[in-house]
Amino acid sequence: MCNHVNVYGDEDEVEPIGSNNRPLPKKRKGPMDAFIAPTDVDFVPNVPNTNANKKALENINNYICEFFYDNDIPFYAAKSDSYFKMYRVVVQYNDPLRDGFRVHDATLTHQMLEDVIVNDVGEKNVIQVCMDNASNYKLAGKWLTEKEVSKIYWMSCAAHCLNLMLGDVGKMPLVKETVKDAQKISIFIYNHKHVLHLMRKETKKREILRLSVTRFATTFICLQSMYEKHQQFRDMLRRDNWRRSKWPKTKIAIEIVKKIKSSNLWNNMQTCLKIMTPIVDVLRMVDTEEKPSMAYVYSIKANIGETTLEDRDLWTKMERIVDNKWSDLLQKPLHCAAHYLNPEVYYASVESSVEIEANSMIKKGLLQCIEKLA
Repeated sequence: MCNHVNVYGDEDEVEPIGSNNRPLPKKRKGPMDAFIAPTDVDFVPNVPNTNANKKALENINNYICEFFYDNDIPFYAAKSDSYFKMYRVVVQYNDPLRDGFRVHDATLTHQMLEDVIVNDVGEKNVIQVCMDNASNYKLAGKWLTEKEVSKIYWMSCAAHCLNLMLGDVGKMPLVKETVKDAQKISIFIYNHKHVLHLMRKETKKREILRLSVTRFATTFICLQSMYEKHQQFRDMLRRDNWRRSKWPKTKIAIEIVKKIKSSNLWNNMQTCLKIMTPIVDVLRMVDTEEKPSMAYVYSIKANIGETTLEDRDLWTKMERIVDNKWSDLLQKPLHCAAHYLNPEVYYASVESSVEIEANSMIKKGLLQCIEKLA
C-alpha cells in the first residue's frame, strides 16, 4: 500500500507494505510548482543509525499513522508526490540564518535604532518605539528617550509583559500542582484510544485543548477547556462502557479516577482561572488588532482588584507578581494618558470619571505626555 519513509538513510530499514509494490508514477509539474521551492530528491540526512534513532523512527511512524487514523485520511494519500515532497522539505529544514545575526548588546542595539530612526524614518515622524523586555532593549530604549530634545517614548511590548506575568503566576505552588494534575489526566486520556473514544462520546467530540509550554497563556486556555468538561469526565466514569473495560482495575487509571472525582482539584482549577482571567482578558485584547489596546492596559490593575479570592495569602502573592511587572514595564505616561482619554472608561459612569480626575498619577502621566510632545 505504502512505504515506510526512512528518514535516516539506512536502506535495510525500508520495508514495502502491502502486496502491490508498484513503482511511484513519474513526477508531473502542476500550476502550483511555480510557487514552491524545489527539493533535493537525492537528499539523505547524515544521522548515525543508533538504537535511539530507531526508536525515534518508530515514534515518527506511529504518529504518522495516528494522523491518518484520526483524520480519516485514506492510506493511498501516502503515495502522492506532495506527501513525499512534504517530508523531504521537513527533513532538509535548518534553523533560519537570521539566528547568527541576533544582537544582545545594548550599545549596538541603540546604534541600530538611532540609525533607523534618524537616517531612515526621521525622528520627527516617530512617537513610540515598542520592543520586547530583554535587558539590551530596555537599556537601549532608555538611552533613546532620555535625550533632552527627544519626543520619542520607549514602550515595552504589553503582550510580552502579560505573558511574563502569567509565567510568574504559573510558578505559584497551587497553580503548578493543578497544572501537573491536569496534564496527567490529559496524557492518560490521549494516550489510550479506548478512553479517548469514551471521552469524545461523552463530550460530543469536543476535545481537551492540550497543555503546551510555548506560551504561558495556553495554560489558562487548557485549564479552562478541562474545567468546562469536568462533569462530563465524571459522567464517563459512571458509564457501563467504562466499568466493563480493563481500565478501572489498572494502577494508572485508579490514580486518574481519584483525581477526576476529587472536588479539591476542580476547586483549585477554578481558583487558578480566577487568578488568570483578568490578565488573559487584556492579553487577548492587546494580541489582536480589533481595536487600539493602549487605552486598556492601565485598567489591568483595576480588573485584578475586583477579583475575589478567599485565600488572602494567595491574593497577596498575585498582587506582588502584578506590581513587579506593572511598576517596571506597564505604568508609563502614555498608558496613563490613553486611559484618561479613553471615553469608554472615562464615561462608563459618574463614579469612574470622578475617580480618574482624582487619580494624581493618571493626571501626571497625561501632563507629561502633553509637555513632551508639545
